Amino acid sequence: MIYTGKRYPDRLGWDILKTCMVYIIMTTVPEMWKGYKMGVIRRRIKGIIQSFLRSTNRKPCPPFLGADRLKKLDEEIPRFFLQGNIKNIHISRGEFDEFEKRFHFEEVYDKYWARYQRKVCEYFAVDKILSFSGRRAEPYVYIDAMASSSIWASDVSQEYGVKAYSVDLNEPPNPTGCFVKADVTKLPFEDASVDAISVQSGVELLPGEDDIRFMKEVQRVLKPKGKCVILPLYLNPEFCNLYGRSYYQEKAARDVGGAVSYVRLDYDLPFTRLYDLNSLEKRLLATTDNRSCWYLYIIDADESISLNDSKDSFIYLRYVLVYEKE
Repeated sequence: MIYTGKRYPDRLGWDILKTCMVYIIMTTVPEMWKGYKMGVIRRRIKGIIQSFLRSTNRKPCPPFLGADRLKKLDEEIPRFFLQGNIKNIHISRGEFDEFEKRFHFEEVYDKYWARYQRKVCEYFAVDKILSFSGRRAEPYVYIDAMASSSIWASDVSQEYGVKAYSVDLNEPPNPTGCFVKADVTKLPFEDASVDAISVQSGVELLPGEDDIRFMKEVQRVLKPKGKCVILPLYLNPEFCNLYGRSYYQEKAARDVGGAVSYVRLDYDLPFTRLYDLNSLEKRLLATTDNRSCWYLYIIDADESISLNDSKDSFIYLRYVLVYEKE
């Protein structure tokens, strides 16, 4: 564009400027109007859905466990676990970085994913509780249950020299030699043949009575002194069943008595369960008569390590449930 030194460009430049301005207005205003209308439509649809859910006794949004609800849980925990069985794990920045370098998490998880650190911390806690570093002598059998596409079992096998299996109903795109296709409520392992089991982000997804069936199967396959690690253990002041927005019609087939039902509008997983301490006792702790078999680990970390969801303050990795067979 040519400027003449006056306040405005010359005639040609002014015509070009006007043409550009008209083009921008004609292209952006309709899109802005369209976006506004779509926003209004989405808000109206969401309002209709929420009204429907309220009318059918299904709440549209679960109360996430934030810091304000955490205190009540921490006060009640000693009533359900022996005092000596409540333990703490602190994850320091140095330990986290060293642990991350030893394994291949970036092959499965995007390092820039907002939840990357807390996923790595899940495996850090498993490694710490099961003490793989002291298990180099075989035979030592470990199961990563409900593993999905994780290569953790393969990494554990290579790093520590244990016999590790990755168990899931769905075969991942690139299964390792450790993969076993199986239902975790019907594990294809002999009685008292497994030293350790862990479930990362899995037990809460088991519908109906499958969480109870899984724990009974764990007790069957573990050797004496064998351990099962469940994390994160999603505890909440109330017992909840959460349904994805496309799955609430299946509520009757999946529902568990005594739980408050919610429909999540922000994700579409079929089912997720949040235990309160009473339901945890009735469903999992009661699968054995010996309370000394159960341990609760409480996780915290340096400020530079994110264990929570900054978007909604959801306490993600706080509690870990551990069963040790007599």
